Amino acid sequence: MSTLESQLKSTDGSVLVKTSTGKIKVRKGQTEEAFLEQKQQFLETGPQINDYNWLIEDYDKRLEKFTQLAPEERKGKHFFDPLNKVDTEKIIRCLNLLYYEKRYDECLQRCHFLIGIEDADIEKNKKFQLFKSDVASIKSACELKSS
Repeated sequence: MSTLESQLKSTDGSVLVKTSTGKIKVRKGQTEEAFLEQKQQFLETGPQINDYNWLIEDYDKRLEKFTQLAPEERKGKHFFDPLNKVDTEKIIRCLNLLYYEKRYDECLQRCHFLIGIEDADIEKNKKFQLFKSDVASIKSACELKSS
């Protein structure tokens, strides 16, 4: 039995896919628990309808909700999950949107806040380091344009 066949024996819904170069690779499936969790989230909140400024509004809503927490409740928490790719990508897209709309001061304010996040538990995480470097590059671009 080849490794590809053994990988497909799992119950996570993996499938074989032929790439444009002709190679065969295994596309990972989704576990039953992950599917049920995603389905439950959809049933609770419904479909997400996005208007033009939804990224900025989402950022503001999360931050406002977070700042309303008592200081002891905020300790060790963040208004987004720094290790969740969807959350970090939303924030990067929000900053990019502000930059391309020439709202440099708003963008800088958010960048300073994000760069100021210090957490020893996640600081060593490579994904978080990449996120912070992306924020820093957007910040430097905003500083160049705003001056």
